[in-house]
Parts: sequence; C-alpha cells; structure tokens
Amino acid sequence: MAANETVATIGCVWGEDKYFDMVDGWFDCLRSLNRKPDQIVISTTPDKIAFLNSKVINQYPEFHSILDLVTGTTCVIEEMTNESVKVVKTDWISVLAIDDRLLPNAYDMLSTSPQNADVISIGMRTTLGVDIPARPIENLWAGSRSMILGPSYIRKTIWDKIGGYDSRYALSDWALWVMAARAGAKFWCSPTITHLIDINSPGRISSSPFPEDEYRKIDILRETGCFPE
Repeated sequence: MAANETVATIGCVWGEDKYFDMVDGWFDCLRSLNRKPDQIVISTTPDKIAFLNSKVINQYPEFHSILDLVTGTTCVIEEMTNESVKVVKTDWISVLAIDDRLLPNAYDMLSTSPQNADVISIGMRTTLGVDIPARPIENLWAGSRSMILGPSYIRKTIWDKIGGYDSRYALSDWALWVMAARAGAKFWCSPTITHLIDINSPGRISSSPFPEDEYRKIDILRETGCFPE
C-alpha cells in the first residue's frame, strides 16, 4: 500500500444504554493508535446523533473534523454499516464493532502491505489472552470454518464492487470475504495481532455454533457465487 493511502474506521451503535457506554472505550482506542484514521463514521439512531456529536466535541475534539455521523434507517448492523460506507472518502475501510478495540499498531501495516493488496486479513487477541492469527485466502476455498476474521480491512473499490454486506447471511462477514475473492480481490495476511476482542462483552453475539444451513449458504456462495434460492 502506498504511504499516502487513507483509512476510515466505521462503527455502529444503537439500542440499550450498555452499548453507548462502550463508546468511550471505542474512541480511546482510536486515540491510542500510532497511525490515526483519516475518517471516522458512526451510524446510530436519530435520537443519539446530538449525544455522540457532543461527546466527540467535548471529549475527543481532535476527531471532530474527521467525524461523520450517519442516521441509521434500520438496526440491522450489516445495513447500518453499508449506509456508513456511502459517506466514506478513504481508500480503505476498517469496520470496528463498538465492543472491539484496536491495538496501537492496528494501522501501522497500511504503509507496508503490498500495493496490490485489496483485503488485509487481520489477527485478534481475546481478553483471555488467546491470539487468533490472520487467516489466509486458502481458508475461503477449503470449506474451512476457520474463516478470515470479520474486522479485516478492505479497499473501498472492492466494497463498492461487491455491494458490501449481504444481510441475508447470518455469517455476513464470511460472505463478504467470499464475494471479495470471487471479485478478484488480492488478500494479504497481517503478520501482527492488531485487534482485541472482548468475548464477554454485553454486545457480543453468542459464540454458539450457527445452524448448519447457515454454513451451507456460505458453501453455496463459495461454489456458485449465488445466494441459495
């Protein structure tokens, strides 16, 4: 990647107060980055726009000039994220759940990754201290359930080409990477751990296995490029 390419951090927050309580930690991790984002986009409900704008002005003023707040028309996270990407002006997209955190080195590799990379597969550390390394593109085609991790970085040109998340898939992150690969995206594995995932967060989706038919939908997408009718 060229040193002058840019990155946007995208988050979504809505619903109960416990989710809004995580916003400070989310912005704190951006503040701690060695290489800061060039744009921040948050999708939220209309009644929370003023709250978030005031919070950034008063607590994180250095980010106010690069912040875009998007009024979500739905509380489906995939669709909220797709709405956020419509205002992204950067080369790269980094989707960061409100209960995940970036480590200080998270964007350091953006200036050292191969210039032809379209997706940077990232590694994560759990709050139990377990490291999950970046996973290679081969996992997409091997029928493996050890897929590329959701918060991996993607070029906006590829995102626009495939249309972003498809909310018909419960495993929407997996579907995104399969669609990107089928669109010809070049994948690169980050050699370092860049994200912290709190597996006990109140915002964390259950880690229980998905129904088998959800995995089969990914298999069909992998094999045919289509959603099963």
